[in-house]
Amino acid sequence: MDRRFHAVQDRLAEHYAQTLKTVQGSVSAVTSYFQKEIPIKHATDHESLFQHAFTFEYNGKKMKKLEKEYTAIRKEEQEEQIEIRILRNENRFLKQRVENLEKSLTLANRLIEGQVLNAQYAEESYQLKRENCNFKKQIEELNYLINNNNNHDSNNQTKNINSSDFFVESNDNELEILQETVNRLSDENRRLQSTPNSELASLQEELTLVKMRDAEAQVNLNELRQRIADLNREWQLHDSTCRINRETNNNPSNDAYDLIAHELISLKMREAQADCDNKLLSQKLMDIETQKHVLHNQIKRQDDEMQRVRLELDQFRIRENELRTQLHEMKNHMHDGELRQKEDSMMLRIREAESTQTIGDLRQRIAELEVQNQELITRSEIMDDRDLQDKLLELQDEVMRLRLIHTLNRKQSISTDNTRLDYEDSEDESILSSSSNNENHRLSSSVGIYSSSTKESNHCLRQSTPCLFQSTNNNNNNNAITQCMNSSTLLLSSKLSSSTNKINVE
Repeated sequence: MDRRFHAVQDRLAEHYAQTLKTVQGSVSAVTSYFQKEIPIKHATDHESLFQHAFTFEYNGKKMKKLEKEYTAIRKEEQEEQIEIRILRNENRFLKQRVENLEKSLTLANRLIEGQVLNAQYAEESYQLKRENCNFKKQIEELNYLINNNNNHDSNNQTKNINSSDFFVESNDNELEILQETVNRLSDENRRLQSTPNSELASLQEELTLVKMRDAEAQVNLNELRQRIADLNREWQLHDSTCRINRETNNNPSNDAYDLIAHELISLKMREAQADCDNKLLSQKLMDIETQKHVLHNQIKRQDDEMQRVRLELDQFRIRENELRTQLHEMKNHMHDGELRQKEDSMMLRIREAESTQTIGDLRQRIAELEVQNQELITRSEIMDDRDLQDKLLELQDEVMRLRLIHTLNRKQSISTDNTRLDYEDSEDESILSSSSNNENHRLSSSVGIYSSSTKESNHCLRQSTPCLFQSTNNNNNNNAITQCMNSSTLLLSSKLSSSTNKINVE
């Protein structure tokens, strides 16, 4: 019985060792072992298989217990593997995030450095341009001073004053421009520094928390590995002591001691398992707290971002309303301009119509005035013709009166003068008859000529009539009267002949 009991214990130990090995392996290894190795091993030796089967004593309780322990260990291993995978994924994500943050930090630093360098380059270029302008102005001033050597002192003083004033004004303007650029760059740097600082701080906090969690997990894993190694050593020592005791002694007290030691080791293993579970739970709790902190920071950043977006949205709405009002005002201005343009075009058309109407009226008035002018000209010509006729009749009457006077004077004159007077009378009659006929024939075309001739003849007659009236009173002056008559008749004949010649020429 003792030998059988020891044999059973040995078999159980071997079986337990094999189960531990299989437990340390995977389910696929166990299945492959039963499917591949065992058939090959027992294919040639069937008796050994039957002997092992007949000699094997099956304990259902222990097998159930071992099965439960195996399933528990397997579940723990799977959970550990899942957690390790989760930790690896989180670590990988965190590494990627840290790399992205480092890249963004380097890019932000490069951007800031680039902006600072651009500002420095712009400032240096501006200073060089300013110095170049100043040198050019100084050269121009020197050339102007060289060209104007006569007024050297006065020009130098005025130019120095003007140049000093110009330099002062230019320096003030440059200082203002530089101050504006410095303020703008400082605002941009402040904005660029303020926006990533909060994100970097939160990410740094998350990174520190992750590092702390990773360090704690690493410490816990090291402790668990050390604990498992200690348990393995104790189990190996216990197994070796049990074998030695079985080989040396067959005492039931030693068996009881072995059972107690076995139970102690199992308790230690359970304690290690419980400690591992506690560590895992604490690790999970820490992970949950870190996730909570990370989510809190993310929510805070999202709230800040939402607040900023709301402010920008309000600003954009205000700007949109302003632009809409400006657009409405511009539309009103355009509508007013179109109405004014239409009114101006209508007024221009009305003015053009009025101007064309006034031009037509003026043309009609001009035509009427021309007609009236022609009528007046014709009337004046007709009136002049009538005046000429009246004047001719007056001249004829005057000539008849002079003839009567001359006949009266002739009766009183000497008989010697009768022949001469008869000759003169005949000559006067011929002249008057010819002149009257010619005047009546050419009356319509000799207005200006007759008027001038009649004026001169009237003037001559007026000059001659007082002589004639004096001759009536003074009978002794017959010779003077005859001379006046002869001169007047000669003048009339000459004027009438000249007028007739002109009329014939026309």
